[in-house]
Amino acid sequence: MQSRSSPPDAIALTESETYQTLLARAHRRTRGVPADSIVRHVLSVTRGGAWPVQRDALDAVLRRCASTQMDGIRIVGRPRGRLLGVYSTRRRGSRTPPYRTLLRGIEPLDGSCECPDFLRNSLGVCKHVIAVLERGPRGADSIIARPIFESHTLPQSNGSTLGSIWL
Repeated sequence: MQSRSSPPDAIALTESETYQTLLARAHRRTRGVPADSIVRHVLSVTRGGAWPVQRDALDAVLRRCASTQMDGIRIVGRPRGRLLGVYSTRRRGSRTPPYRTLLRGIEPLDGSCECPDFLRNSLGVCKHVIAVLERGPRGADSIIARPIFESHTLPQSNGSTLGSIWL
């Protein structure tokens, strides 16, 4: 999910017709997440794919952006004093246990969730990750620079699990 683009590659990406078209398509539909971050993420997970694959992937992510509000996804637990880490997310009014949603990075977008949608799709996001991106960050001041070790097991979209992690 992480992009390893060099600055010239990033400049070429933002000038590409595909990027500009997807950005226009995403305009005002990504809620609190910057549209350019969503488009860059979609292009990274569909690298080498044809236009219909890229367009459909963006549409799928935009549906997840819309469902965070429609389904009333809430953050019920967050990492103390930092931006990155494990959040607890669930639907408003739900009595089921919350999903653990891990935010590893903002740019490029890098997250994980234990919900069935995240495990099934190959987008690298779900509505819970989107909700964390929309409402979790409290600004750059909330990021702690030193690494913090936490032990969690979270599923990955490729079927593997993520064990102990440094945050």
